[in-house]
Amino acid sequence: MALLTINGVEVRCTASSWEPVRMGEVTRALNGRARNTSTVRKANYMFTTSAVLPLDYATALRGLIEGEGHVLSFEDTTSATSWLYTSRGAAPDVISGHSRVSGRHGSYALRLSDSAPTDTFWPLSFPASWTVLAWIRNPDIGTWVHRIGRSDGTEWENGNLGAPGESVFESCRVDVGRLGLTAHVLGTRDFDEVVALPFAIPDEWAPALYAFHSTRAFPSLPEVLTGGTRMPTGGLICIGLCGAGRTGPRLFSVVEQFDFTLYGV
Repeated sequence: MALLTINGVEVRCTASSWEPVRMGEVTRALNGRARNTSTVRKANYMFTTSAVLPLDYATALRGLIEGEGHVLSFEDTTSATSWLYTSRGAAPDVISGHSRVSGRHGSYALRLSDSAPTDTFWPLSFPASWTVLAWIRNPDIGTWVHRIGRSDGTEWENGNLGAPGESVFESCRVDVGRLGLTAHVLGTRDFDEVVALPFAIPDEWAPALYAFHSTRAFPSLPEVLTGGTRMPTGGLICIGLCGAGRTGPRLFSVVEQFDFTLYGV
């Protein structure tokens, strides 16, 4: 079993330690007895990554640990438009022909009509390398399909490499740093649990992310769900922070090692 997983992805680690975090203090009364006023106990978990991470892999792993990216769950009911905001508060700059329908996870999803005059975009200022994950449904068929698309054109359908059905890029993509959803190519589509990551995931992560995303809603980034033998039973929602990287040469490549801490929320 993996020492540590984050959002379903196994993280290569060589060492682990933890420190308790207590809300309160231990003091002594006037009679000399120790008194513990701590009422909440949490823990910070510290890890050291493997020393053989290629630079591209290390970049993606940093993004995974620190919860980089945005999630569109379409669940928020705070206001009439809050359900269209990402987990980091980004709002769409243009949207039309949309409605709220039942979702794959939770209660709601976004339906975009093919009669909408424009595509829908969220300005996220993403780099050239990115990955999108989404549950997409053709309402005429009624089956939710999990799709992953990467900036180099690689895509996965239900965790399998390739897209024997429709392509994710025909309805969900990142264009000039903006996340775009459209129904103009394939017709009316439903979208749920759209995850946009500002890094390219390694090939080996796709099946793990699909398996994780099939069983539960994606965490509200920047929060991540940790698991594995080092974490509490049932997993723990954390905020991740990576430390300075240590880079060294190999015969034909350059590798990196870095420490990181997971702060239990």
